[in-house]
Amino acid sequence: MRKIIKSKGLIIKVQDYLENAVLATILTENGKESIIIKGAKKLNTSTRRLGNVLTLIEYNHTESSGLSVLTEGVVVDNYTLIKDELLKFNYALVMLEKINFFIEEFTDYKTLYNFTISLLNKLKETSYLNAVVLIFQIKILYLLGVAPSFNRCPVCGKKAINAALDIKSGGFICEDCHYLKETSLNIEDSKLFKEIYVTKVNDFNDELLIKIDNHININKCVKSYYEWHLDFKSKVLDIIEKIG
Repeated sequence: MRKIIKSKGLIIKVQDYLENAVLATILTENGKESIIIKGAKKLNTSTRRLGNVLTLIEYNHTESSGLSVLTEGVVVDNYTLIKDELLKFNYALVMLEKINFFIEEFTDYKTLYNFTISLLNKLKETSYLNAVVLIFQIKILYLLGVAPSFNRCPVCGKKAINAALDIKSGGFICEDCHYLKETSLNIEDSKLFKEIYVTKVNDFNDELLIKIDNHININKCVKSYYEWHLDFKSKVLDIIEKIG
C-alpha cells in the first residue's frame, strides 16, 4: 500500500490531464509538487474546487517517484477577493507567472512560499496593485541570485555613497563614478528601489505603497532588469498594459 503524505501549498498552474482530471503544479514550503487531481473537471465532484489556479489547499497525496495523486483535500483560501476583480487577478497572475518560469532556479522554497502568501494577502486588501507586484518582483531578485549590489560600486569597488542603480553593471554606481556612465535610475529613485528591497512586507504602509504604485521609472527599470539579467519578459504585464 502506498504511503499517504500530507501537504499544504498554493496552486500556481493547472493543466488538463486525461478526461476529467487536472495536473496541478503546487508551490509548497519544500518546493514544487506535481499532483494529479482526479475529477477536477466534473461539476459534481468534491475535488472541483481543489483544481483551480491561485488556490491555497491542504491535501493528502500518494507517495510516488513520478506523479502523485491527490486522495483528499480542503480549500484553505480561494482568494475570492482577488479573483472577483479582473485587474487584481491579473496582477496576481504576474506573480504566479514568475514563480512558474523560475521554479527550478529557486533554492529557498520556504521563504518563497511564505513571502508569496504574505503578498497575496496584502493584494487582497489593497488598491495599490502595481505596488504589491513591484515589491514582489524586486524582492525575489535575492532568491534568484541576481539582486543588485547595493554596498559596493561595481565600477571602482568603493562604498556606494549617493549611488544610483545601473542595470547592466548589476549594482549601485557611486557618486564618483556617475560621470563614467549613465545610470538606469537617478539617486532618488535608486533610494526608493533599495527601500523596497530592504523593507519587510508587513512594514509597507499606505504612504509607501502610494509612493511606489505609480512610479513609472522604477517599473521600467525592473522590467529591463529582468530582461537583461534573466532573459525574461512578462506576457501578463504586457496584457495589463494593453488593456490599460
